[in-house]
Amino acid sequence: MKIFELAGQLKQFKGLDLDVHRKIANLGEKTFRWEAPGESYEVKFNYTLNTQAQHTGDTVCADLRGIGAPAGIDRPAQQAHEV
Repeated sequence: MKIFELAGQLKQFKGLDLDVHRKIANLGEKTFRWEAPGESYEVKFNYTLNTQAQHTGDTVCADLRGIGAPAGIDRPAQQAHEV
């Protein structure tokens, strides 16, 4: 499944700091979480410049829309890069 490949490329979110740490609009906190027997990793961020993480979020949202998830589960269509 593609989502597991994407999580693997991000090292299952272990020790990641994805937030841009700049004053920008609140685009909604995103949470990536990995759980497996004996391990659990989580990263939360408002906005990231990490293109792999952006792609992971886009893929998850597209998959959720494809299975009929609630309309509120989505990623903002546009994100400002300026501060």
